[in-house]
Amino acid sequence: MNRTLSSDGHTERNYGIDALRIVAMIMIPILHIIGHGGILSTVTSFSINYDVVWLIKAAACCAVNCYGLISGYVGYGRKFRYSNIIYLCCQVAFYTLIITGIFAVFVPGSVGIKTIIRAVFPFASGPYWYFYSYFCMFFFIPFFNMLLEKTEKLWLDRLIFTILLIFSVIPTLVQTDMTKADYGFSPIWLALLYMTGGYIKKYNIADKLKQWQKILGYVGCVFAGWLIELGITYFMGASDNRSYFLEYTSPAVLMSAVFLLLFFAKLKVNGFWIKFIGFFAPLSFSVYLIHDELLIREQFITNSFISYASMNPVLMFLSIISTALAIWLVCSLIDKIRLTIFNALRIKKLSVKTERFLAEKINRIIKHQ
Repeated sequence: MNRTLSSDGHTERNYGIDALRIVAMIMIPILHIIGHGGILSTVTSFSINYDVVWLIKAAACCAVNCYGLISGYVGYGRKFRYSNIIYLCCQVAFYTLIITGIFAVFVPGSVGIKTIIRAVFPFASGPYWYFYSYFCMFFFIPFFNMLLEKTEKLWLDRLIFTILLIFSVIPTLVQTDMTKADYGFSPIWLALLYMTGGYIKKYNIADKLKQWQKILGYVGCVFAGWLIELGITYFMGASDNRSYFLEYTSPAVLMSAVFLLLFFAKLKVNGFWIKFIGFFAPLSFSVYLIHDELLIREQFITNSFISYASMNPVLMFLSIISTALAIWLVCSLIDKIRLTIFNALRIKKLSVKTERFLAEKINRIIKHQ
């Protein structure tokens, strides 16, 4: 997990960042419920429910950006290890293989050759676009860290400004994916988020604002994105259910994630919450791996929550949130079993040994060039 250097020279865990992992991973099922679940596509345009659903999306849309920023915030200044990606690949393969096997046995006809290939090579294809993007970005992390470490602040300031302008502001204004960053669904965007998160950590940006200012910044970005989104659709007089200002690369969505990172980086956690966060944070990523696996998604998520769109606004809101919490809790408890198995099999140690073995082979090849 993530650790910071304490005043006595020892490392200590940043439970605030771990808390953000949990919060962001609750937001992701929320997005999938209103998106894959069919609520956005069926809710009556310009109704109160329509406004509420888009407000929920505006508040939760920063979840993926939060994870990208966390990778940079945690990764900068920490020893880079290839064993981390090896372990993560084992974690992903664990679920793709088991879920595919279960469906092959209990849902005849649901598993074909392509499904099996996707299960065996989850890093190369499949619904896990975030994992695929992170996998591609991961191998460049040492170079990103070197760039962050060696570059003067003035030039890093210019770099972050350029990232914001070229990959966020301009594409949003012209409504074109001019940078081919696929509106945030790409390794390029995760790399830029990594750099931004590392920059925030290096220069202690979280210390420059009070906690209430960070929350106000997040709320302001959420409402700004929401109001602009609604303003455009109301002005057009029709909704095609697409996002104009609520893509991952949109300034409001990016900055809302930045404000959340700044807030949680300095969040003081005590008592019960230390145990709670310590238990659930290591399980967070598997919530995504389980509930968004393609077979699971098609069977249990896709168009499964259309009925929520016709509820009264308060009940709809509570149903979306409670369903997301249920998905998060169930998937987390399932992953506790996976974690116990991995610990018993010493997968982490095996990942480290695999890293050393591959490093020796690669170094020999390079030396003989």
